Amino acid sequence: MNLKKFIIVFLLMLVNTVCFGYETDGSFCAPQNRDTIKTRQTRFLNLLKKEGKEKKEKKEEKKNQKPQKTTPTHTPQERTDIGKQLPSEFPKNYRQEVEAYYERQEFHEKVLRKLINTRNYVSFSTNMMFDAVLIPNITAEFTILPKVSLSATWMHSWWALKTSDIFWRVQGGDITARYWFGKKSEKRRLTGHHIGVYGQILSYDIDLGGQAQLTDGWNYAAGIEYGHSFVIAKNLNIDVYAGVGLLAGKYKDYSNIDGHYVWQVSVNRNTIFPTKLGASLVWVLPLKKKSILYEE
Repeated sequence: MNLKKFIIVFLLMLVNTVCFGYETDGSFCAPQNRDTIKTRQTRFLNLLKKEGKEKKEKKEEKKNQKPQKTTPTHTPQERTDIGKQLPSEFPKNYRQEVEAYYERQEFHEKVLRKLINTRNYVSFSTNMMFDAVLIPNITAEFTILPKVSLSATWMHSWWALKTSDIFWRVQGGDITARYWFGKKSEKRRLTGHHIGVYGQILSYDIDLGGQAQLTDGWNYAAGIEYGHSFVIAKNLNIDVYAGVGLLAGKYKDYSNIDGHYVWQVSVNRNTIFPTKLGASLVWVLPLKKKSILYEE
């Protein structure tokens, strides 16, 4: 009982005692009258307690009260027709969700977001690790399924220092298929964890002023990769990844002796080696909407 109620009860008890505790002649009331006063006071206290209990019960009922089910805004046949209007590329679970959310009147909150995520996306990126060593490169990646993407990369550099015999000439590329998973990938395409398989071709001729190395034609590699793409802005990601695969091909070691390039040894290699490493800056763009139900 709070202070306010306590003061009210005390004042009422005092009034009862003053008003009913004395006889008309001024003498104090008889014992039977005193018992009547106590009965009135007890009854009043019980009424206050009962009111307090009723208020608590009402509060608990409001907390435990379950939300009422809303009546469907569409008949089952209408929901089925709406599901049939979706393109055939949509997975079955999305079709089921469209019908279910129409029934629960939550279509515009959640279903639309998932339908938007079924749109195809494209991204353009550059590996900042290669850029740091002056090897220009570009990657184009696009989604072919809600959680599957395909990318192609090409790099090319043909640099040399005229004042010395230092040059690095690199060219090559790869094709990668990725599967995206995790909560982030559901909220935004081409974001979150990904695993993939890739194939590469590579050719290089590098001389840094000492022992030089040159590939004999193209070298080839194939392997698996893992990475994670982080969101840094509305349409920008940082994608960090690494891959290990089988590297096959030939290369030659040679040296510059008195201004002449002298071949020393030729090696055939066929080994498992880390063949992919990167930290890419990615620009993600949505393509044309595929959902006829989505309207901006």
